[in-house]
This record gives sequence, C-alpha cells and structure tokens, in this order.
Amino acid sequence: MISYQTCWLKAHYPLEFAAATLDAESHNATKQLNFLRELKLEGIDYIPVDPEHSTDRWVVVRNENSAHLVGPLGAVHGIGPKGVDAILASRKNGKPIPAGIAKKLKNATTDIDSLYPVADRVKDLYPDLSVKGIKSEITPIKEIQCGIEGPVVAIAVITRIAPRDANDLANVAKRGGRKVSGQSMYLNTFARDDTDEIYAKVDRRDFDRLATPIIDQGKPGKSIYAIKGTVPADFRMIKIDRIIYLGDMTKDARERSHATNPGQGQGQDVEEVGGGYDHNGPTTRIEECK
Repeated sequence: MISYQTCWLKAHYPLEFAAATLDAESHNATKQLNFLRELKLEGIDYIPVDPEHSTDRWVVVRNENSAHLVGPLGAVHGIGPKGVDAILASRKNGKPIPAGIAKKLKNATTDIDSLYPVADRVKDLYPDLSVKGIKSEITPIKEIQCGIEGPVVAIAVITRIAPRDANDLANVAKRGGRKVSGQSMYLNTFARDDTDEIYAKVDRRDFDRLATPIIDQGKPGKSIYAIKGTVPADFRMIKIDRIIYLGDMTKDARERSHATNPGQGQGQDVEEVGGGYDHNGPTTRIEECK
C-alpha cells in the first residue's frame, strides 16, 4: 500500500515528491546531488537558494509556464537554525533582515551550487590540465571496475586519509606474529568524484614518496588530487602509483569548517581488504570482485 501511494504521489505531484525527498536527505549533500542529477534528466530544475522564496525546507516555486525547486535557507553556509528563524521572522513582520545574515544570504554559497562540483572546480582551477603534466584520459570513478586494463587516471576529492601500520598488533596477529621489514606504514584513502567513490591505497614501499605529503597537507573532503594507478583483477580499488595535488574544492577552504559530508576526516579507520566500510554520504564498499 505504501509503495502504491509513493508511486502515485511521484506520478501526480513530482515536484512536491522531489522536495520531500530532498528534505529527507537534508544532511547529505552527496545524496541530494545524485537525486538532483536524476531530476535534471527528467526536466526538473532547481535553484540552490532564493532570497525571496527559500524557507526552512525545499519548496516548489511556480511561474506562469514553469515550475522549479528551491533549496532551503539552512543550506547556505554560515546560516544556521537561528539565522533561518530570523529571516522568516523578518519577512513575516516586514522588517529588514539583520545585516550580518543579509550579507551571507546575498553572497550565498551551498554544497549544491553545482550538479558536478568536482568537475566544475577542476575546470576553474585548471582549464588545461596539461599544465600539471596530466595528458592521459580521465576515467570517471564509476567506470573504474575490477580488472580494467592498464593504468587509470581519476580526478577526485580525497574523503578519507587513514595511515596504517602494517606492524600494529592486529596486522601482526593476522600474519601469525610475523613483522614486515623496512617501512611498515601504508595509507588507506577513499577518493570521490561526481560519479562514485572508490577505495585507494598507497603501498608501504611508496609511503614516504606519495603518502606523507597527503597526510601532512591533505584536507579530507576538500583536497582534490589527480590519481594514477592500477586496478586489481579481483578487487575494486586503485593501487596508487602517482598522485598530484590540484587544489581545494573552495577558494576559502582553509577558513570554512562546513564539509559536504560531516564526520569524514583524517585518521579515521578503514577496514582491511575483504571487509565492508560505510560512512556518511554514499555507501562505499571495500569488496572483492566476482
């Protein structure tokens, strides 16, 4: 019965259904963007925020010959629940919006300003990637699957930075008490573009050369890298051979504390090969290929 009602609402009130769906994912910009891309293919457009029409939730704005979705005031960076209440109260009472809030609303930025934020940011940073020595074809992460032949190059935001020690107690126990010689540190990461997310690893033999700069300077959820590596035949991941820092997702990334997916960060653990790993945002599985 619920499935029937859902289908009926989606068929007869597609914009209202879409607005309710987006509200249900209000704390997950990645899922919202995936849904907004689907809506775009269906001919439904949106505006991230509208100073005149945005409320505390997604709304449908209709004109004479068209209609579109408008995002909520709370999506604006720097405007929290109190700011939203102040804006709505000012509208109701016909009074000016407090100056500080009005400035944030006038120069509003949100996590859904672009349907393809990673690609658009990279184009803004480097219209010509060859200036960074990147001449290979860029492979969308969604297309990076087990056994893809040859090296792949992806451009993505590093969402997790998790250095690990091959000689920690858990890893040594798995090897029956045997310790590895030489460099024992390696790096587990996740990389996300506008299409998908994938597990990527810097081997301990390349730790000093590749991993150390990422750990020291990388900002999870913000730093963009060009990643080159290979994909095992039986496991969906990228074994990183080369990585180049391209920039951050926002020009003022150092000052902004609002991340696209709260909870992601440096040093958080990543399960070893064969296990599953979930985090806020799109569900990414560390999985073997069949």
